Amino acid sequence: MTAYFIIICLLVSIIATWLFIKLAWKINFLSHPNPIVQSHKKPVAYLGGGAILMAIILNSWIAAYLLPDAFFNQELLYIILSCAGLFLIGVIDDYYRLSPAIKFAMQIVVAIGIVSMGFTVDIFSVYFLNALLSGFILLSMLNAFNLIDVCDGLLTIVFLPALVFFYIVFGYGFFELLLMMTLLGFLIFNRPDARIYLGDAGSHLLGGLAYIYLSKFINASSFFTDTLIIALLFSVIIFEFMLLLYRRTKKGISIFRGSPDHFSILLTKAGWKKEKIVLTAFSISCITGFLALVSYQFGFSATLFSFCLYLVFSFFIGYKINKTDRPHKL
Repeated sequence: MTAYFIIICLLVSIIATWLFIKLAWKINFLSHPNPIVQSHKKPVAYLGGGAILMAIILNSWIAAYLLPDAFFNQELLYIILSCAGLFLIGVIDDYYRLSPAIKFAMQIVVAIGIVSMGFTVDIFSVYFLNALLSGFILLSMLNAFNLIDVCDGLLTIVFLPALVFFYIVFGYGFFELLLMMTLLGFLIFNRPDARIYLGDAGSHLLGGLAYIYLSKFINASSFFTDTLIIALLFSVIIFEFMLLLYRRTKKGISIFRGSPDHFSILLTKAGWKKEKIVLTAFSISCITGFLALVSYQFGFSATLFSFCLYLVFSFFIGYKINKTDRPHKL
């Protein structure tokens, strides 16, 4: 049954993505070259978030039909509703290019809804404090995921090792398997040179899913250890956020203002091809994902050691990448 399920989920995702590529071109919902953040030279279809959402809904329906007792429950319905709300914000932003203030206000509204559904990080005895912390983490993840999405296939592929981790830790669940197959099917069209982009709709959706898994994983009794493990799982995304924060702050501009300071763009200027950038980022995500799994098995000491290794490596790579816009190459 599992093998059939994998094949079905993969095929549904491939077909959904192909259809959304056609739809995006039909309605002229395209990402045109951006002179500030130069990630592509020709128009590329948006609506990648729509393809992923549609594949998740269809695959969930198929799984609920095949495995009604083991799969369908209220939590799944809440996850899909959360994804739909985040997709809506993103697709509106992709189309209208909202101001940061309006976009943030819309994120807050959807974040309140997600937290109200019970997806909270519970470390305090007071619900209001848990809700505030949860909202802050969710908003941070949404924007961090949004910021890294400037290179073909990058966000999609670095999210996969985290899904593998949760698939193992949460007892080989069908929904994690469904998400992995959905992203793999989408990646066929999203890899360099991409025929479809995630857009804000897709990055919001993946950021929301990452938060939901975070909220299910972090435990009050092991909050510090669990937080470090989450940092390892999303190592590349955190690295990108910190690099942008450093470089844009140094330039005196907002972290949310577009600029060619993304590590993928800096490496492209240094002569790296997109394929090399994406595969390198994926390899790092796999390594830190493996460290996260080992840390989960062996506790705090192993987690702290792994996180320190990640910090040292991040500072070294950040230093090297930060020099790529100088006369010599990396």
